[in-house]
Amino acid sequence: MKAKVAMDVYSFGIKGCCEIGDLIKSFWLLALLIHMGFSLNVILYTTLIDGCCKIGDVHLAKKLFCKMEGLGLVPNQHTYSVLINGFFKHGLQKEAFLMYENMKQRGTVLNVYAYDCIIKEYCKDENVYKAFKLFDEIREKGVAYGEIGFLHFMAAKLRMECLMHCTHFMGTLHEMESNSIS
Repeated sequence: MKAKVAMDVYSFGIKGCCEIGDLIKSFWLLALLIHMGFSLNVILYTTLIDGCCKIGDVHLAKKLFCKMEGLGLVPNQHTYSVLINGFFKHGLQKEAFLMYENMKQRGTVLNVYAYDCIIKEYCKDENVYKAFKLFDEIREKGVAYGEIGFLHFMAAKLRMECLMHCTHFMGTLHEMESNSIS
């Protein structure tokens, strides 16, 4: 019982330090856990990965992810979500999509938050077809989808319609110029 309480206390300490961006203390607490002989788990690693992403050190987050896997710990949907979101937030779209593919190959179903991040990126890049395809995949898997995703779809659709109207307008202007010259 004492060991469980100690693990919980250190875990909360690590989470708290990560939340305020103090990774040095987080890793110090982690080192104490290891020194006391505790087995680390996916939750602790995911917390540290999240902390790294929050302060912008996504490369350290990726190293922790690889170390976690090297220890035989299997990443869960929250681990993938945190890392995918971290990559997107720091402009590493290629890494984020590779992580998404890795997750799919392993059969892990992402949570709504991660799907939303991916759909947002597709919509931002004007790749609405891929966003809708992913949305269909989400529905097929039975994942409930929230209002946030719909806002991304609507914003992308409005941008596309605006582009179509601008293209039409430019064509009309060109036609008017041609008619006024002749």
